[in-house]
Amino acid sequence: MEFISSSLPSSIPFHTSATRNHNISTFSTDDMARRHVSPDLKARIPVLKHAHGYTVQEIVSILGVQKTLVYETLKSFSLHGVASRPAVRSGGRTRFLHHDDINFVKSVLEQDPTLYLDELQDQLLARRGVSVSIPTLLRAIRRIHFSRKSLSIRALERNDLNRSIYMNTFASLVSDPWMVMFVDEAARNKKSSARRKGWSLKGRRCVQRQCFVRGQRFSILPVLTLDGIIAYDIIPGSVTAQIFLEFIRVNIIPLTNPYPGPRSVLVLDNCNIHHSEALRQLVEDEAGKPVVGTALVLSL
Repeated sequence: MEFISSSLPSSIPFHTSATRNHNISTFSTDDMARRHVSPDLKARIPVLKHAHGYTVQEIVSILGVQKTLVYETLKSFSLHGVASRPAVRSGGRTRFLHHDDINFVKSVLEQDPTLYLDELQDQLLARRGVSVSIPTLLRAIRRIHFSRKSLSIRALERNDLNRSIYMNTFASLVSDPWMVMFVDEAARNKKSSARRKGWSLKGRRCVQRQCFVRGQRFSILPVLTLDGIIAYDIIPGSVTAQIFLEFIRVNIIPLTNPYPGPRSVLVLDNCNIHHSEALRQLVEDEAGKPVVGTALVLSL
């Protein structure tokens, strides 16, 4: 068996047996706390013992490890040829859910991320014949790095082909992001600012008195560009097609430039009040600017 002494760091002193006892650093095994020893440190123990002839007590003093660790490492090296066996697993109770069960849980959650734990528990029992408790199932889900979070909803009716056509149309019209202006509506009332989560002591409800009356509804019409919101209007009530058309005429048209200059493309969504030939004529005929929107270019 060959020993490679170069694996030892240069900081470890090597002395003759006559001077060794005088220069060994003094580590008390009683003062050493129980700690994890890295594999590379264990690998130095056989080298010190067999290649350089150090005693067990001297190795303990040099490396600052427990004497029992030195004996265990030397025994492992004698039996297996390595200082530490990587195949050795830590002790503890065997996990109830096996690898195939975990893969099943992962695939079920990927198909339906809205399942409750008891529903997932029923799926395991019905399809895998495995009966587990809710806490065990929750720990298994956390081990595969799944967490419960707010759901992002996407339309089932969405057509990927039409979306691609729309993006190609958009790219053919817009060569510079400074050309684009985005317009949309938003509305608020007294309940809009209500927060759904709060802090309280464990075992106690988190209670806050809030107004249940929605109150007056206000709508805002902002115009968003790379410069930020360049114009807006706040309207009591809802936005109608006539109000939206007047907003475009008064607040947007004066800020635009001839195509293909900055602020020369208006982007709208497919809201019903955007389906207006009068709006298209106002923007394209009077202002000379194209309108890009699912309601005006294509219907998704």
